[in-house]
Amino acid sequence: FPLIAVMAWEKGLVLNQYNGGTVTAETPMGNPVTLRVSGYFADEGHAAVALSLNTPETFTLRLRIPAWSHEPTLTVNGETQAVEVGYLDLTREWKNGDTVTLDLHPEVEMQTLNGKVAFTFGALALARDEQKEEGDIESSVTPVLHNGRLIVNQLNAEAGETVRFTVKIEEGDLLLTDYASCGKHWMEER
Repeated sequence: FPLIAVMAWEKGLVLNQYNGGTVTAETPMGNPVTLRVSGYFADEGHAAVALSLNTPETFTLRLRIPAWSHEPTLTVNGETQAVEVGYLDLTREWKNGDTVTLDLHPEVEMQTLNGKVAFTFGALALARDEQKEEGDIESSVTPVLHNGRLIVNQLNAEAGETVRFTVKIEEGDLLLTDYASCGKHWMEER
């Protein structure tokens, strides 16, 4: 995974993922550049990339704008740039301290494939957890839509969760959390 998050190419650098951390690479002219990625990408769709360079240099920073983005916005040093889903090339003279800020605005969405339904929030898969709700978590549910969209309420995430939502269904409310947090506790007798 770290090998594809940031990659070098002949025109500059490609950012495919925005997980927090620091990457040191070389510019096309062989100068060192450090990218510090911060923000709340998984749960808020926000990321900031700060560049550290010893010498200003013109190169391209190619950013992946995921297909799950809803009305993404991007700024470079506070100046708004036009954004579309796909790869966005920012070619300019980069200087020490330049910052790129992304807001990708993820939403809870219903994905259907081969008659099966899954819920996602941006890049996160959402799931039900039998430790967090009563009843059969494998039972069928019928989502309620308003103007073709799910009716969603974001809740405060609890310990060990990244995100927590309720989705309105005909049977009541469906509790969903990020898949990675589900099933982290031993089953207790009820």
